[in-house]
Amino acid sequence: MSDFLSNFTNDNYENKQAEKKTESKINPEQTNEKSSNDEEVLEESQKNQANEMETLHREADDIEAKQKEFSEKLPHFDEETQTMTDPSYGKKQLRKKIIIGTSSLVAIGLIVFGYHRMTTVKVPDFVGKQVSDVREWGVDTGVKITPEQVYDFDEEINSVIKQNQTPGERMKKKQKLVVYTSLGPDPEQLIKLPKFEEMTLTQAQEWITEQKAENVTITEEYNDKIEKNKLVKQEFSQKDFDASKYKREDQMILTYSKGKEVFEKNIAMPDFVKTDKSKLDEWIKANQIKADIKWVDADLAKGKVVSQSIEPKVKVAKRDNIAFTISKGKAIIVPNFVEYNKNNIDEISGLTVQVKEQFSDAVAFGGLISQSAEAGKKYYEGDEIPPVTVVYSAGQPYLRSYIGELEGDLAERFFNDYRSKGADITYTTYRMASSEPKGTVVKMSTYNEFVPTTYSVSIGISDGTLTVEEPKANTKLTEEDTLSSDTSVDEIEKESE
Repeated sequence: MSDFLSNFTNDNYENKQAEKKTESKINPEQTNEKSSNDEEVLEESQKNQANEMETLHREADDIEAKQKEFSEKLPHFDEETQTMTDPSYGKKQLRKKIIIGTSSLVAIGLIVFGYHRMTTVKVPDFVGKQVSDVREWGVDTGVKITPEQVYDFDEEINSVIKQNQTPGERMKKKQKLVVYTSLGPDPEQLIKLPKFEEMTLTQAQEWITEQKAENVTITEEYNDKIEKNKLVKQEFSQKDFDASKYKREDQMILTYSKGKEVFEKNIAMPDFVKTDKSKLDEWIKANQIKADIKWVDADLAKGKVVSQSIEPKVKVAKRDNIAFTISKGKAIIVPNFVEYNKNNIDEISGLTVQVKEQFSDAVAFGGLISQSAEAGKKYYEGDEIPPVTVVYSAGQPYLRSYIGELEGDLAERFFNDYRSKGADITYTTYRMASSEPKGTVVKMSTYNEFVPTTYSVSIGISDGTLTVEEPKANTKLTEEDTLSSDTSVDEIEKESE
């Protein structure tokens, strides 16, 4: 080091400066050719050399100071005490203690830091994320997640609105992370409904989005009368619903018009005449044809197509109006039974006819009184045809004589002879003295003549109290005797009265 410094003496410096000047005089011609700019460069170079020398002097001073400091630290031998002294021993001991203490503190710090890391976890910012993400994080870290649900108009359903732990900080795993999640808009919030009839379809959709009215459904349908994208109808899930009390949770259906549907005539019309109606129905349904179907009497079997309003092979479009006539089959027509009588009624086919007779004051014998089915009524194949009841007149009732018959047979005889045929003919009885057996009819107020359909007859019944002498043998009772006998009976009746 001393050799190095010896090179920087004042003499050496002056010699080097002289050499540089000598070199500068070697080519005087070249120096003269340089411009004034070269002089400036030379001056700058000299300044730089001076700075370099100062730097070298400083470095030399620093090296000399370090040599002195190093020599002081080296052990030296004391000849008087014959001992070796290390000047840096005390500092080494102090440094050793500092190192040990620092290491211990670092180790403790690492243990505390590691424990803290093991028992705590850094809290992410869950605001705006889904609650499922929070739950997944809780499973991975062992933190218990407690969600609290609240209504929030602006936040998406199940998204986190806020949390009780500050994002970025660490929390103990034993603590609960409470996150407040959105239930979406309040379903019980009252919403003022606009006039949808004044709104287009797009405007209605925008209103639904703005109000988050998820229970409003928009449907579209073709309509020949209402302009496209205009409201056709507004319906609520409840009848007679008050629109002023509409809540977000209420169901509402808005139907908007798609305008008039126009179809291309690209369907070839088939020939359905004499084919089954079932095939026609399939074609109508498949092509959405508006069919006007009428049933008519025809000789074709029931259900066969009789005619169609569009000729075969003509092109038609969906929802075109086409008329069809379908056969009812050959009709069974109820006749006017005035033209028949009870003797030739069997000539009528297809009908079950029940013939009855009834007394009548107005209709002559054999004339038609009534028929249960109207004349001209038609029945067809497959119809349930009820029996037709026909009532013919038996004329005016003829009240026959029941003298000599028993009283007990009168009720049956009057029913069979009169009441069963519609005549309201009744009788009354009274007792009278007679030689006829007791209970025998011996007298009638009217008999063997025509009477009205409503009539009452008085009948005398023998009480069997009189005895009559037996006539002599081989003698006959004459008509005068019978009359005298009847006269005596009349006299007896008068006397008894």
